[in-house]
Amino acid sequence: MAGGGGGSPEPVAAGDHDTISVAAKRALSREDWPTLIKLTEQLRDIEPDDPSGYWMGVQALRESRKGFLAERLSAVAEKRFPDSIEILIERAKVLSRRGHHEPALQRYRKLMAVQPESPMSHLGVAMSLMYLGQLDEADDFLGRSLERFPNHVALLASHVICARRRLDLTAARARLEILWAVAPESAQYRNLANSVQMTESATSATTGGEADDVRSVVASVYAGDGQADIFQRFESIGANCEFGLVQRAAGIEPLGLLRFSGTDIERLSSMLEARCDTVGDPANLGISLNRALEYVLTDNRYFHTHTFINRGAEDEETIFQKLCKRTVFLRDKLLRDIREGRKILMFNHPDGGLEDARVFRLHAAVRALGPAPLVCVSQEAGTGVGVAAKPDGLFVANLPANIEISNLRSIGTPAYADRYNAWLTICQAVVAAVASGGASP
Repeated sequence: MAGGGGGSPEPVAAGDHDTISVAAKRALSREDWPTLIKLTEQLRDIEPDDPSGYWMGVQALRESRKGFLAERLSAVAEKRFPDSIEILIERAKVLSRRGHHEPALQRYRKLMAVQPESPMSHLGVAMSLMYLGQLDEADDFLGRSLERFPNHVALLASHVICARRRLDLTAARARLEILWAVAPESAQYRNLANSVQMTESATSATTGGEADDVRSVVASVYAGDGQADIFQRFESIGANCEFGLVQRAAGIEPLGLLRFSGTDIERLSSMLEARCDTVGDPANLGISLNRALEYVLTDNRYFHTHTFINRGAEDEETIFQKLCKRTVFLRDKLLRDIREGRKILMFNHPDGGLEDARVFRLHAAVRALGPAPLVCVSQEAGTGVGVAAKPDGLFVANLPANIEISNLRSIGTPAYADRYNAWLTICQAVVAAVASGGASP
């Protein structure tokens, strides 16, 4: 099956080298990775001196997310065929995917030397430099590359990314305009415009600004008037990033303490029962880099969260101090929103059903702080979308199935439309119930 080899691979017929090679190229064109893995294994057995059995095999393993096997095969292939461009390309991609950015950079520089007119090699060098935190060098390099390839969408997008990572948001905005002129309404533009806007909002919370919910610079990717107004009534309080990304797809960028955080209902309840006391205290916070070399902020008691700040933007101590200040700002905002009933709190539980006792504990913790309504969403296969109103501003809702974490990438695409509409149905029902009951917000 195309796009990652879901389902069963096609039967792999035995045959001579040419027959299997033709079948492998057909599987490659279909992106049928399981079949291609088997066919390239046969190719390497029949003709170990044919590099195509290696580079196609590495690509199939890489696309199947078999990173360790892809790295091991690519190392063998590079040693066996040191002059193969295709193998060099795959080796660079695998190393980058595995987070080995310095050796990946070496391969991309070698590719650029032998293929100076290939934008892909320029892109690989730029992204490797960014991953290594060498943002100024990456920015200069991209500027020179764009003089040679002024309309290359991926390079233009990388130029925006680099400015955002450097926290030069004025430059990021200007580069977005250039990207728009070349590729209007492209997926790259939409995603980058939202990420720049989110970074602007998040950064303002470290400098004493009064950043609050804002409309995205791009409209909802799904049809329907008034959806942004519905979703803007809510604030995500965990347990993961999905609802925050749904809000982005609806065309809004609310700023919240837990919008892009990981937590669970027990830790969340404990945090609210403590009235968020000492949340933002440097003694309880730490930062670390994830695989994308973005800083993750961890409160060792309650949650961890994306920061949208990457290595190389500033020195680590400066970043940490700003993040502590941001956390205090967002903590106070959350408490104010609950106290004043300004938001409907949305807790999304991704791991099946929620026991009543856990829901009631969380609701009691919220109610001790203020009148904000609370929605607890369970995700259980085999059930439909539903919302049940409980006393005192509590709603228990259901989505029909869990979403695999890898599918979070589909939010904002047509593949996610049904689930987006399920979220919209829940939010519309809760807003209508709140309005009919005369409750806040």
